[in-house]
Amino acid sequence: VFNDAVMDQLVQLFAKEVREVKESLIFKEGKDEILGNDLHIQTLLNIEAGLSNAEREVNRMESLVEEEEQALQTSYQYLELLKYQRDRIEFALNNLPDKLPQSTRPSHSQSQVVLQDVNNKQPKDKKKKKKRNQISFSKLQYVRVEEMEGVPTYVKKRVTREQVNDVIDGIHNTMETKCKILSMPRSKLGDAKMSAWRKFKEDERDDCPAHTFFLETEIRDYGECSIKHLRTSLAILRTLKRVKEHRTKGCVRMVLQ
Repeated sequence: VFNDAVMDQLVQLFAKEVREVKESLIFKEGKDEILGNDLHIQTLLNIEAGLSNAEREVNRMESLVEEEEQALQTSYQYLELLKYQRDRIEFALNNLPDKLPQSTRPSHSQSQVVLQDVNNKQPKDKKKKKKRNQISFSKLQYVRVEEMEGVPTYVKKRVTREQVNDVIDGIHNTMETKCKILSMPRSKLGDAKMSAWRKFKEDERDDCPAHTFFLETEIRDYGECSIKHLRTSLAILRTLKRVKEHRTKGCVRMVLQ
């Protein structure tokens, strides 16, 4: 490891070599005398050997530095991967829906009871009645954080993403009630539901069936949500292309996209 102890060792080694070089310069003018003196020749050989050792130490230190740089580069790569995973986790946390669907799977005990009831029933020869086709609708996706940030301020005003998603829940409640009434046989509809069924049919058009749109008044009647920011929330949903307007003679329909 490249630490202070190794550096101190190198400094001492270079200081020793410098001293020996200075001593050798004293004999510069008396070259013949130096070459004729075994002591001076031995000093020069020692200097050469010391410089060779110093060169080897420098090369070893350079190798250690390269290894440290490679390890540091690998650490940077791991850091980038961790940042990427952190961003994905933050995105998931910030875009969790306010309400999670409830599980409709029956428990083990309930399954046993249903199975026993089925086994106890005797087969009937009566013909099965054909089930009436159930009318369905396209559910809207909840508004995500980055989508809400992209809506102009003059459109969203002070309405929050949670309030808009609450209105989306109200739209789903409205459409579920509406499709349920439209799917029922008229012979089984009471007065209130028959009146609602007729109103749904009056508002629909050939290019805009009743199960593909809703009215603002229907949200107020069937939505079971806060209507304080209803119009602003609908404007935000239009901006995000979750719904679009369909107007005819004063009737404003919000068509699901």
